[in-house]
Amino acid sequence: MVESAHDLIDYPDWTNEASFRIIVQPGVWYHLFPKFGHDNTMDGLLSPKISRMLLEYVILRNEVRL
Repeated sequence: MVESAHDLIDYPDWTNEASFRIIVQPGVWYHLFPKFGHDNTMDGLLSPKISRMLLEYVILRNEVRL
């Protein structure tokens, strides 16, 4: 899968259970996505970002910064 800025709408791809457990602390907190989505569609771990982006995009973005 290749990601872009508009893919953030699809929450199973931008969060996962591992990062969800890290950011949750004791106290009051609010779900920003439905329980069904958390339980049934959220991946355990995300694939590395380098494998989710087009290599050409990474190269061009780094060349622009130089």
